[in-house]
Amino acid sequence: DLMSESFKESYRVLKDNGIMVIIFAHKSTAAWETLINSLLNANLVVTASWPISTESATRIRAQKSAALASSITIVCRKRKSEEEGYFSEVKEELKKKIKAKLDQFWSQGIRGADFFISAIGPAVEVFGKYKRVMKLSGEEVSVAGLLDLVREIVTDYSLEKILHGRHMGKVDEQTRFYLLWRWAYDDNDVPYDDARKLAQALGTEADELLNKKDMLEKKGDKVNLMEPWQRKKNAHLGEPKGGIPAPMIDVIHKACLLWEKGNKQELSEFIENSGYADDDTIWNVAQAISEVLPDGNKEKQLIQGLLASKQSISKDVSSKQGKLGEYFR
Repeated sequence: DLMSESFKESYRVLKDNGIMVIIFAHKSTAAWETLINSLLNANLVVTASWPISTESATRIRAQKSAALASSITIVCRKRKSEEEGYFSEVKEELKKKIKAKLDQFWSQGIRGADFFISAIGPAVEVFGKYKRVMKLSGEEVSVAGLLDLVREIVTDYSLEKILHGRHMGKVDEQTRFYLLWRWAYDDNDVPYDDARKLAQALGTEADELLNKKDMLEKKGDKVNLMEPWQRKKNAHLGEPKGGIPAPMIDVIHKACLLWEKGNKQELSEFIENSGYADDDTIWNVAQAISEVLPDGNKEKQLIQGLLASKQSISKDVSSKQGKLGEYFR
């Protein structure tokens, strides 16, 4: 392909101690996979990378797509080593490198889709040092496999930050997906394949969220999250099934809809029967979603209203539970 041929020609004319600088801005991981494969096939190795702000916030908001506010500057040199790496060792080196860079990017205020993409460069710095990276089974690790690992590392890191490290293990996969999507993409349309890979990194499936969970809606080759008022057609939204509580995000959305109706008694009864009446984690998740949504967003306003009612809801639930306890004495 043209990209590979271009990089091979760049390698040919590049001096042994020379550098090649690329500026790349693409939100699709498929495009990044093509770029990285082309570089590695041309025996070029990434030695440094950093994000640079290149888009105005006004333009991004107007696009209604998950546009990047940053371009990634990538510095490449000729690969001089023919060394092979073992995945078990490279994986640890890669995690350490990415974690250090994510700390730096977070402190610089880089967020959302930019944060995901910014982690790719540091990962390739480690991965690209080796002629190939092999698993113990003898299978070569592909660039697609590398990007899947990067996505897992970034999602875990981001959720830990967004939830301020509070009881992340108690948050179900569907709710993690929703929270991370809102943080990364807000209400923008995203290519289906990127949504599928994000869901996979979080232990769930995009098709299930699309077909069974009424959480995603498809628009051509793109998908988007459904907002609370789009989900109210599901009469059983947020209700336990077989004694198992519904995903937290379903409970939060149903609670928002009940709060909007102004039916305090029905809202209190719903929370009481949800399976989360004594669990503050769901309120922490609601707070986290509120924090990642932009000002003026309708869902943010609903969640903030619900959060403002937390004390009175908890009081009502405790009162009912107390009366029930007295009844069975």
